[in-house]
Parts: sequence; structure tokens; C-alpha cells
Amino acid sequence: MQNEILYTKRLLNAVTILLLVITVLLVTQTMVFSIKENLSEYGIKKALGAGEERLAVDILLGTAGYALVAFATAFVVAVLFSVCSTTEKARRSFALECFFSC
Repeated sequence: MQNEILYTKRLLNAVTILLLVITVLLVTQTMVFSIKENLSEYGIKKALGAGEERLAVDILLGTAGYALVAFATAFVVAVLFSVCSTTEKARRSFALECFFSC
């Protein structure tokens, strides 16, 4: 019984770390494509007189929005894993089975 609980905890930790890595990669990819997509827009703003500070603020606000969405998604997944790991079913069964049945 103790080994099953330890195994479940390790599996949940591994899945959580994997999801964190995937989230970081997706946010990074989204930011790069967003900047490339808006490159002509930044050029137009610069031509109309926008300074470097204004362009930096635009990029940072866009990035902060993506990061906020990623954080909210990761938080929801972490809460779901936390709820599932504290139930009696999670102590007796495979962790992913519990996650999908919660």
C-alpha cells in the first residue's frame, strides 16, 4: 500500500514536470510567432514616431498576456492533480485513471 502511494506521487510529479516543460515551450513558441507576426506593425508604429520604449511595452504586454493564460492553465491542472491525489481512489489505483475519472 505504501509503495503504491509513493509510486502515485512520483508519477504525478513526473506528469506535472512534463506539463510544465510543454507549457514553457508552447508559450515561447507563441511569443516568437506573435513578435514575427507583428513585426510589420512595429515598423509602422516606429515610422509614425513611436519610441523604443513604446514598442518594448507593447511586446511585454503581449508576452504577459500569454504568460497569464499559461499560468492559469497550469494552475487548473495542478489543482486537478491535487484533488485526485487526495482521494481514496487515487491511493488504490493508477494516477492517470483517477485524473480522467475526477
